[in-house]
Amino acid sequence: MNTKVLQLAVFTVVVSACASASARANRFIAGGHEFFGLSPEKLLQHAAEYDKLPIDGVILSIETKGRYGNRISTWWSFNDPAWDYDDLAPLESKYREVMRRRVFANSLLSFYPSPHVRVAWTNDIEWARIAHNMRMAARLAKRGGFKGLQMDPEDYHAQRQYFLNEKDGIDFAAAKQFARRRARQVFQGVFEEFPDAYILSYWFLSMVHRYSYDIDGRLLPQRVERGGKDLWPSFIDGIFDALPPTAVLVDGDEEAYRYEASRNQFIEAACWCRSEFVWLLSPENRGKYRSQMQVSFGAYLDAYTFAQPGSWFYMGPRNGSRLGHLEENLRQAAKGADEMIWLWCEKGRWIGDKKNWESLLPGLHDTLLAVKDPAAYGRVLRHRREAGELKALNANSACTGAGSAQLPEPYSSWQREGKRIRSGTFGCDTTIGDGDSCSLVASNVQHGCILLSSKKIRPQGCKSGERFGLSFSSKGRHVSAGVHWTAGGSNDFAIAKIAIPVSDEVDDAGWAHTDWSFVIPEGADGFVVTLSANLDAGEKCWYDNVAIVHDAPKVAVSGTGNGK
Repeated sequence: MNTKVLQLAVFTVVVSACASASARANRFIAGGHEFFGLSPEKLLQHAAEYDKLPIDGVILSIETKGRYGNRISTWWSFNDPAWDYDDLAPLESKYREVMRRRVFANSLLSFYPSPHVRVAWTNDIEWARIAHNMRMAARLAKRGGFKGLQMDPEDYHAQRQYFLNEKDGIDFAAAKQFARRRARQVFQGVFEEFPDAYILSYWFLSMVHRYSYDIDGRLLPQRVERGGKDLWPSFIDGIFDALPPTAVLVDGDEEAYRYEASRNQFIEAACWCRSEFVWLLSPENRGKYRSQMQVSFGAYLDAYTFAQPGSWFYMGPRNGSRLGHLEENLRQAAKGADEMIWLWCEKGRWIGDKKNWESLLPGLHDTLLAVKDPAAYGRVLRHRREAGELKALNANSACTGAGSAQLPEPYSSWQREGKRIRSGTFGCDTTIGDGDSCSLVASNVQHGCILLSSKKIRPQGCKSGERFGLSFSSKGRHVSAGVHWTAGGSNDFAIAKIAIPVSDEVDDAGWAHTDWSFVIPEGADGFVVTLSANLDAGEKCWYDNVAIVHDAPKVAVSGTGNGK
């Protein structure tokens, strides 16, 4: 098997196993035009509106004036005159107040932009000024309570800062050393001010296409050197030179705006970032890279709303809608990422009545919550069912009927058989229940489960992308739950199963209450919920109030976003 194919296959299996219970990345950070230069006062003024959003932080920039009318802007910090921290100090307490809000708790301060005017690698005075401004931004971020910092070194102004320039008067070998030294100079000050910084760059090594060629990663340095005199890996090397063990770097992979889960591009990109790009760094920094470089992905909401067919970024309907397309991509992105996904937005807004993202993509808030926290969204669906907005598909959610050695409809059971396997029984217990006097019970079952198949409660079948909620109560030791998939009327164990974490919290009567949500994956047309029993001899466990609901998608008011 081709080495690349084998690496990708192994990585896909590992990621699927790690993400079977929930997405790996469980935070969404919002960035975009809405937040450019937004003051702490404005953020606090609308904090109650932001707090209702299923996001966990925002990317903010500084746009203010110093005491003498001088501009202080993180968008210009690479070329701005040296900042005086006395001009920034009054912002500390204001930002700390902002960061106390849940929705801003993981916010990042933009601090390292692309240069508007190229700076020669040999210019000691200019690089000292750049290092000073970056240090001041890091100081404010740390003292202001930010989670970390954000970089955007994309070459918007065509300055080619990170390529050899003959005007610098040095050859490529010397330029590589200068680039590494300048990065070390800048980031030593950054980490002295913010030693535990979480630094997201919209791209570290991910967005330079020639780094992702189908070539053994150990040959990448030679390939890059011959292909354009690229200094960016040397600059990254310098950042790792300065990186303390308490800080984290995050490759945001902005190229992910156009990735497709249907082609496994998020998984492949994560594999490249973790296993291949490391060879572009010096041997002494590869250990740091493997332990302190995280994977993330950017999602461009405008691609699923305003972009139209023919656009470079257009993401059309999938699983019935453009929102369905976004959800499919976000789910795979979250499996491939480490902690968070960042959302980029331009024409829409998170709050306000005009061009609101929830109105452009009806159901977006639910989708984001379902992707990042299946348990929290399961609780939302349970509350909607209890309020009468949704109806349980399994009519007998109270588990009544049948007898002590027989399960009621629509439940069935399975247990492993064999000479060394102890057999037990499944049935109804009419003496105990959660809120009543009836429940499903497993007695003496060494290895088995109660089954609830979608065949029995949703005879029309299921479609890829459909979302469901599951709630149940459980009592006893050694209980667990999961979902596996069916295709063509049979179990399909080639599709990764879901393990549902059963709640550890129990009420006064010993019942634990679990909520979850799940989506029908590509290739499946049904599901089977398993409520397991792995009991010691003579032991029992109980399940009650089992309820499955179908989460019908919201309908777009126009064809702008969610519609076909």
